[in-house]
Amino acid sequence: MTPATANRVLPPLAALVLALATAAAYWPALANGFVAYDDDVYVTANAEVQAGPGAETLRWAFSAFRGGNWHPLTWISHALDCRLHGQEPRGHHLTSVLLHAANAGLFLLLLWRLTGEPVPAALAAALWAAHPLRVESVAWVAERKDVLSGTLGLLALLAYAWYRRRPGPPRYAAVAALHALGLMAKPMLVTLPLLFVLLDLWPLARMPRPRLVWEKGPLLALSVASCVVTVLAQRRGGALGGLEAIPLGARLDNALVACLRYLGKTLWPADLAVFYPHPGASLPSWQPLAAALLLAALTAALLRHARRDRAPLVGWLWFLGALVPVLGLVQVGQQSMADRYTYLPSMGLAAGLVWGARSLGRPRLLTAVGLATLAALVPATRAQIAVWRDTRSLFEWARAATSGNWLAHNKLAHLAAREGRWAEAAGHYETALGLNPRHGHTRAGLGRALAGLAAEEMGRAGATPEVLARFARAEELAPEDPEVRNNHGLALVLAGRRDEAIPRFREALRLRPGFVDALNNWGVALMRSGRYEEAVDRFEEALALDPDHPRLRANLEEARRRGGP
Repeated sequence: MTPATANRVLPPLAALVLALATAAAYWPALANGFVAYDDDVYVTANAEVQAGPGAETLRWAFSAFRGGNWHPLTWISHALDCRLHGQEPRGHHLTSVLLHAANAGLFLLLLWRLTGEPVPAALAAALWAAHPLRVESVAWVAERKDVLSGTLGLLALLAYAWYRRRPGPPRYAAVAALHALGLMAKPMLVTLPLLFVLLDLWPLARMPRPRLVWEKGPLLALSVASCVVTVLAQRRGGALGGLEAIPLGARLDNALVACLRYLGKTLWPADLAVFYPHPGASLPSWQPLAAALLLAALTAALLRHARRDRAPLVGWLWFLGALVPVLGLVQVGQQSMADRYTYLPSMGLAAGLVWGARSLGRPRLLTAVGLATLAALVPATRAQIAVWRDTRSLFEWARAATSGNWLAHNKLAHLAAREGRWAEAAGHYETALGLNPRHGHTRAGLGRALAGLAAEEMGRAGATPEVLARFARAEELAPEDPEVRNNHGLALVLAGRRDEAIPRFREALRLRPGFVDALNNWGVALMRSGRYEEAVDRFEEALALDPDHPRLRANLEEARRRGGP
């Protein structure tokens, strides 16, 4: 094989081998199910996506702001999976695993083509692909946008390297098109123009002359447009946190600390969780100050080292620059950080670390250390994949891996409530509300759990004062829940307090028009109060809505017999 032939054949072959190895490492994800955290928004309760790709779905995908984002290609990807696999999670996981495997190969190909150094390229790509921080992006169906945008972003970087070899309008158009497509998969790719500039510094070794900067203008314009659309989508979806929720100073403090936490979890990937609670304004002042000093010291040291070797500095700036959109300076959601946010930034960090270590000499030692690190990462990654097996496993782990995780308690409470374990649900809701008193859904969930617990106790002991007190508390917590109002009213009827019960049924019907059980219970309350004609009206109204209701006809006949028309 001639050198020219080897240069054409070996990089794609190595990329294919790494892709296959990556797919094998992540294959256990195919045994996982969907989780009750955004998978409903993206697949399991999304009628447009479940309809599969078609004219209506395509129109919806390009106009929808659901989930607080505008990412039409991600919606189309999920719709294709629904056409191919329906509601079977295995197929959805397979697509994400294959995309991540492709990304591992593309990253290797990018580094090899740019540097001409196969061993460091393979090590950096393998370490990035096998790292446990990648699991959230791959094993969470709702995070398809990470792996899909990763594919398009890497293709854009490869196209930029291709353009740099022989600049011209057609090649530049290919870069711009791939950048635009990547933004339509996930807007986090707004930092791609910065990454192009960094590639000019290393490994392309082109100093950033004015032309090299200004040529990024159209690409930057695409990123700015994506930012505008994203802010509109997140504002419409209620995902943006206002200054009154988390003050700007607290966001800046958290952003500084988060940068170091991301670096720390890259170097030692322990206690990874699906949700890290935001500390708000409670961070000790020394932490952001120490983080700022450490970040500045690291950057200064790498700037000095760049006189001899630019790779570590470029990798570090790639890491920090790609993190900027997700550091919470404009707060989206209520997390302080997220493993999935490292998908693109960690590529730069992996390359910077490997080439920085290579510059120290002893390439065989570097290879040995890299392989040993890979041998440790793969089992850790597989263990993290098992955490995503189902909703309970995911949030039990999150509760154990973090402190003050109100969302984990909230999700575990939802699961317990769905299974009718009201005491357990109420306990989790109480804990979640203690950790985050402002979360309205948790308050309402606690109200429903207390109502379910009261109904359970009422079935055993009747409408005791304790049961009535629990219903009253439930109604305070969940004033907009018609079930709570109806059940409270029923308890009051059984306790003989019918005049207090009737307003509850009336309110339940206001909250849920056509609520048959509330109409029936209202009729029972009227009948027990001797208001038979009114009771007949309620029963007839309910029967018109549900002629097969098991108790309505008997109640109607009894009301007529006792004095109704």
